[in-house]
Amino acid sequence: MSFSRIEPSTKNQFMPIEAGLILDSYQHFLGKPCIESTFAHNAAQMLYEAPFALVAHDISDDPIFVYANRMAQNVFEMRWG
Repeated sequence: MSFSRIEPSTKNQFMPIEAGLILDSYQHFLGKPCIESTFAHNAAQMLYEAPFALVAHDISDDPIFVYANRMAQNVFEMRWG
């Protein structure tokens, strides 16, 4: 799957497909949910606005970050794109 290069926002529902992949992978590898979501439709927004840093990368030989939530952007002092 190719991740969008557009910053998550209300305009794109905070990238629910990409967020779902991240959340599913977290659950699969760690055996517990990354976030407690009461409504599936807001899980992507909850992930993007979470109080912890979260990044995801592709599977290339030299991995490239393809997702960073707002906290990760602040921690690394970087902006989307």
